Amino acid sequence: MESSLLQSRRLLHGRGRCYEGLEQVTIDYHPGAVMLTLFAPLEMLDELLAELQGCIDGSNQPQTAMIIQRRFLEGTPSELFCGVLPEPAIARIGDSVFALQYMSKQNIGFFLDMAPGRDWLQQRVSGKKVLNLFSYTCALSVLATRTGATEVINMDMSKAALSVGRQNHLLNDLPAKQHGVQFLAHDIMKSFGKLDKLGPYDIIICDPPSFQKGSFVAEQHYRKLLSRMLPMLAPSAEVLLCLNAPEMSPAFITSLTDELWPGVRFVQRLPEHPDYPEAERDRGLKLLHYINEAVVTA
Repeated sequence: MESSLLQSRRLLHGRGRCYEGLEQVTIDYHPGAVMLTLFAPLEMLDELLAELQGCIDGSNQPQTAMIIQRRFLEGTPSELFCGVLPEPAIARIGDSVFALQYMSKQNIGFFLDMAPGRDWLQQRVSGKKVLNLFSYTCALSVLATRTGATEVINMDMSKAALSVGRQNHLLNDLPAKQHGVQFLAHDIMKSFGKLDKLGPYDIIICDPPSFQKGSFVAEQHYRKLLSRMLPMLAPSAEVLLCLNAPEMSPAFITSLTDELWPGVRFVQRLPEHPDYPEAERDRGLKLLHYINEAVVTA
């Protein structure tokens, strides 16, 4: 734990089914807090809590909070088990920080598992115009702006998430207006005309929910999303398509792009971060890299 006290990271990825008896558990660390998420009741909970408590007591931050979130209960309640909630509550990745909300919502404001996507973006974003679809709290926008993007358009239907996104830019001394960053609170599936007018884009990141009633259901809506995205691609544009649905394989996406995206080449599925081992790789987060190689004709 000592080596992780400054940086956010996943400590245990039980959901990858590599740890017997812990398949419904994840444990994350952020500065000042350990978050234990349960996706089902756990018989060995007391034993696990005692072990975590021992790690905290033996660290140089004995006031570290331990939070338990029970996803299997209605309302996904969170409980402060011990310690003191950090103020401010932040995630830290490298030199960047992001606001967190521990006790009020299922998703606390930052997705650690997007680490490969964050690295991918920072390696190629300098001098590029970026479209960040389903942007949530705009962590990718912060990193893109910090790494030299010329313009970033964030779109999400949640005004509350975009408000946190603005806060995240300010936390990192990246005021939006001075850095060409926009926050658009729209239903993406009804906003293709606006996106077309703002394009084309050099980089598009598309990270939709796999199932969000009234907004986006991957099996129903990904086809339309891909078909409408194609005209937005600048020559040599790069795209990162994301799918976080254990029951759906990468072939769901690649079969659609083979059909709908002539001239756009599938490059690779990004490797998983070592903090996220998967017994069955196809069940893990799918991050698929594409590049537009279509020939532009006059």
